[in-house]
Amino acid sequence: MNQTLNMKLNNKFIRILSKIEQPNIGRNDLIKMAKIEFSLSIEQAAGLINRGIFLLKKHDLVYAEGGSKARNYIFSLKLLKQIQGEHFVNSNEYLDAEKSLLEEELSITRYEFDAYDEMRKVFPHKLIQIKDLQELATLRMHKLNGKIRAINKMIAGL
Repeated sequence: MNQTLNMKLNNKFIRILSKIEQPNIGRNDLIKMAKIEFSLSIEQAAGLINRGIFLLKKHDLVYAEGGSKARNYIFSLKLLKQIQGEHFVNSNEYLDAEKSLLEEELSITRYEFDAYDEMRKVFPHKLIQIKDLQELATLRMHKLNGKIRAINKMIAGL
């Protein structure tokens, strides 16, 4: 799929195409997918699908067969693989960005924990309050580590 076509296709239409498992699908199925995925009316979903199909037909990336009541579209495998590949890259990029934010937050929480440790030496009379704050920081670090571990597993699984 060339870059100009990619810029013209609606992101919602691309998301619908990324969910297609086989190159052959009915028009009504596409409309239902769009309607459910984006909470659109039937008319809005049909318009979204029609605009996307029109652009793809101009570039010979989809072939229509059947009558107006039972229209089926056959998408080029090259198109579907590329769209699903882009979807894969976007989800990987999202996970990497999320991981970076969590690691930064974990680092800040570790500094907070260390600061409480220093405060215990300076303010021994507030030991109970500081221990409570340290316990909260520890719980937060455990949660952040758990989220980072889950993201690492997701990245390894992709």
